Amino acid sequence: MLAVNSSLAGASGSFSNRRVPAPVPLCVRQLGRVMTVRKKSVLISMVTLCGLIVALSVAARFIVLRSFLEVERQETEANLQRVLDALSNELVQLNRTTRDWSAWDDSYAFVAGELDSYATANLADATFANLQLNLVAFVNTSGDLIYGNVFDLATEESRPLPQSFRAHLTPSDLLLNQPDTESSRVGLLSLAEGPVLVAARPIVTSEGKGPIRGTLIFGRFLDAEKVQQLAETLHLALAIYPFTDPEIPLGNLGAPVSGATGAPFLVRPLSVDTVAGYTVLNDLYGQPSLVLQVESPRAVYQQGQLGLRYFLLALLVAGLVFSVVFHVSLDRWVLSRLAHSLAYLRERVGRIAGHDLAARFGSGSGDELMDVAQAISDMVVVLEETFSELQQSEERYALATRGANDGLWDWDLQTNQIYYSTRWKAMLGYSEAEIGDEPDEWFRRVAPEDSGQLWAALSAHLEGITHHFEHEYRILHKGGQYRWVLARGLAVRPGDGSATRMAGSQTDITERKRMEEQLLHDALHDALTGLPNRVLFLDRLTQALERAKRREGTSFAVLFMDVDHFKLVNDSLGHIWGDELLVAIARRLEAVRRAVDTVARLGGDEFVMLLDDLEGTADAITVAERIHQALGPPLGLGGQEVFVSVSIGIVLSTDGLDAPEDLLRDADIAMYRAKALGKARSQLFDPTMRDHVVARLLVETDLRRAVERQEFRLHYQPILALASGRITGFEALVRWQHPERGLLAPGAFIAAAEENGLIVPIGEWVLREACRQLARWQQEFATDPLLTISVNLSSRQLMRPDLVERIDQIVQEAGVDPATLKLEITESIVMDNYERTAKILSEIRSRGIQIFMDDFGTGYSSLSYLSHFPIQAIKIDRSFVQEMVSDGNHLEIVRTILVLARELDLSVLAEGVETREQMDQLVALGCDLVQGYFISKPVAPEEAQRLLAAAPVVLLDD
Repeated sequence: MLAVNSSLAGASGSFSNRRVPAPVPLCVRQLGRVMTVRKKSVLISMVTLCGLIVALSVAARFIVLRSFLEVERQETEANLQRVLDALSNELVQLNRTTRDWSAWDDSYAFVAGELDSYATANLADATFANLQLNLVAFVNTSGDLIYGNVFDLATEESRPLPQSFRAHLTPSDLLLNQPDTESSRVGLLSLAEGPVLVAARPIVTSEGKGPIRGTLIFGRFLDAEKVQQLAETLHLALAIYPFTDPEIPLGNLGAPVSGATGAPFLVRPLSVDTVAGYTVLNDLYGQPSLVLQVESPRAVYQQGQLGLRYFLLALLVAGLVFSVVFHVSLDRWVLSRLAHSLAYLRERVGRIAGHDLAARFGSGSGDELMDVAQAISDMVVVLEETFSELQQSEERYALATRGANDGLWDWDLQTNQIYYSTRWKAMLGYSEAEIGDEPDEWFRRVAPEDSGQLWAALSAHLEGITHHFEHEYRILHKGGQYRWVLARGLAVRPGDGSATRMAGSQTDITERKRMEEQLLHDALHDALTGLPNRVLFLDRLTQALERAKRREGTSFAVLFMDVDHFKLVNDSLGHIWGDELLVAIARRLEAVRRAVDTVARLGGDEFVMLLDDLEGTADAITVAERIHQALGPPLGLGGQEVFVSVSIGIVLSTDGLDAPEDLLRDADIAMYRAKALGKARSQLFDPTMRDHVVARLLVETDLRRAVERQEFRLHYQPILALASGRITGFEALVRWQHPERGLLAPGAFIAAAEENGLIVPIGEWVLREACRQLARWQQEFATDPLLTISVNLSSRQLMRPDLVERIDQIVQEAGVDPATLKLEITESIVMDNYERTAKILSEIRSRGIQIFMDDFGTGYSSLSYLSHFPIQAIKIDRSFVQEMVSDGNHLEIVRTILVLARELDLSVLAEGVETREQMDQLVALGCDLVQGYFISKPVAPEEAQRLLAAAPVVLLDD
């Protein structure tokens, strides 16, 4: 190579006709060196191969065997974890069994000494066998053992609790420390008789309520039989030793922890064929108690050793074969061709040195020597190649200009001429010849509204204020329409910094702009009706508020509209026709509004209208009336005519509100007031409505606390049999003992409870308390027939799927005859869900419970449900009873109801009896039962008991 460089250096000065003496052929001068390189390459490759084989052998033995040892360790730890998981599952199952027995009313009574037959009935030997229990203990809160027994599952023999276990039965012991009704203690206890798995839970009622009366402890011995059972189940060789066993290698386990996921493990080979894993099991108190051992055969490690031997043998054979092939290939493809390449290089360099510039190196074999030769050739023709590259660059630029989707422009600021590419012109609908090179060809087509901003952006860049030019504007197309384009450019600044040239591109962004406008429209409009949505409406409402502040005397109004009975249309005709109805309503509302007004859809069936520039309240009311009139004609939906109406709430800007959300809120409140007053009407907002809503919220808040604090009370109103003049039962009526407002009647809170769902727990409490009170009265007063109790059932309760089961449970807990329980329902509840209600009432009636129809005559008064539903009696509403003496129509209604009831074999109870005249009239008509203030107002349980204890109440004679 030194000879080649010297010859080139000699020729690099000039390319004259001077001849340079040819050097001695390189192939002859380097022949000895080539042979030396061949020998050295053989020696080096052999040494390298041997060293590589040795290194691979050592690395394989170190890495592979360590990998197999790691696999063996992981397998052993996995087996240990399986055993720990099995023990954990055993404790979980034992804890569940303990929970089932501890949360039981019978266990609750037994530990308090109230159920002596409990042990005989429930703790027989068969129970131990079925539950796989070895140990059971009932301990009260004082630490006294109520019951304790140990059962041997193998011999089926019982024995007393061992003394080592009794030592744990002290109130201060962790085993009996139960801080709440849901707490539990599970774990391992080390007894003198052996380890035992235990679960302890507080003894509470079936509902999980306290106070805690003691602790129930279940246990299973972790003896040899249990360990063998685990070993067979898991297919493992298991052993358990005391933690203090000196034969167990615990030194590497670290701090002992309980046997759970994450516990430290120790894996140690016992022999060439066996490996063992160890872990520590803590007892209930967190102290090390047992050591778990799992033995496994070392199949993985032995297989790894055998595989390593085969691998090393294969590596040696492969190395020998590779060495032979490598040396043959090296000599043939490298060393022999090296001499040929050197001769070829010398011949070509000699021609170049003789100024034969046409000489070029062939492609050759592509080895390093030919690369050097090609580099020399490149240096000789550098100017020729530079020119060629410049020519190719110009061709690529021309091709890019023709193929680019963007229109290109090049502005010579010194000559004030602009080059417009063909694409730039075609973007505006023009051919190549229709646009010249004047700047006016560009700027006179820019939209007048955008021209000033375009020139400002161009000037800022040319003056060096901005680093690059970029601007969006509209430009006139040949077809006469404007198109949106994006222009980008960059100025060229020579040494003095002044711009002499500016070039850039122009992109058609019309479609992107259209999509942006569509997205903006969709973000501010309702997708179904096309009306403005809440966002746009609130923005316009905010603007109206600002205008009202700036211009004194300007007022506006907000109309909040909700479609009446929209759910009925959706349920009967389907959601598709429901959507069509909303669209039709939107079109009619648009027809009503003025040009300055805004009508929007907030969502669902709620619409709002902003009435701007009003002169007074009368204008808003007039528009509301026009809306009612516009919605009056029927709509054709699904082949049917549908009549639609809206309830409208109206709020005026003169109410002094500053936030648009507050205006919407008050309009919404007024709308709900319109619905409450009968729907299909308008209601002007009054501040007292807001106060009513706030008061309603306070009632709901207090009501939730009342349920938690059990602030409800029951009063009882006597029910009198007219035939005997005796009290035959009571109706249970709930009262709320409010901590601040005193005793509240149902009218103050039942509606709120119905709305927020609290009527369900309240109704269940009323039913349970009424049944308990009835049981006490029936035990104290032996009447024939037995006293009855009437309880109202709400629609929310009827919707609960577990209603019948809850009623059964309450009746059983109270110990009353189901036939003495009367459940009262209203006509509206029956008609809400006809089929489901009939099924539920039939199930209730099958228990013997009586069903009364309350407020009969005020609702649907359909005769069909009287025959289809299992109803035993009807209650005549107080409105008829109170007017029947003075109003002959009401008297005839009461007489008709009584006749109808006799024909259907139904009893009749008249409520609201307040005068002697009403009582006499009902006696004359043959009514069965009455209740009302004339007999007694609803009274507390103590007063009701005094009524029962007094002489029989007879009011039929003067």
